[in-house]
Amino acid sequence: MSNIEDNRFQTETTEYLINSEELIIYPNPLRESTTLIFSNPEEFNYELYIMDLSGKVCRIVDGITKSEHVLEKGDLKEGFYFVELRGPKIFRGKLVTE
Repeated sequence: MSNIEDNRFQTETTEYLINSEELIIYPNPLRESTTLIFSNPEEFNYELYIMDLSGKVCRIVDGITKSEHVLEKGDLKEGFYFVELRGPKIFRGKLVTE
């Protein structure tokens, strides 16, 4: 027998909290639209940059002042993208489009 505690049988319920440095992208992969969620209680102005794997900027969205932004697929091709929200803080994430 081992003296190491077996954690497989323990369950824990935790409430989901948004980390102030976290960017949530849901749903991901994006089919038609996705929602970006980040901490912005002061409603500062942010710019959204969407870049392909080579670093080329594919889209810029200015004037984001809420903590949630709905991003439409539009002309984004199928693939993998880096997402960056630039403002007083910088939030980064990854996005897959189908």
